[in-house]
Amino acid sequence: MGARPILVVTAPHDDADDKATHLIQTLALSPDSRVKTVELDSDQAFSDHRIALQAEVLNWLKTNG
Repeated sequence: MGARPILVVTAPHDDADDKATHLIQTLALSPDSRVKTVELDSDQAFSDHRIALQAEVLNWLKTNG
């Protein structure tokens, strides 16, 4: 994935496999890694934090787009 910016959004109520822990650790090994992680206190579908999710994505796109 090289130096491409990557946004990973997770929720504390996700299963361990859904939190992308291994993916984040692997991406962080790259010296030119540009990974941002965000954890929203929601369920897996972010059903009660959709506006917060939208704001995170839009802010990330503004700085990385």
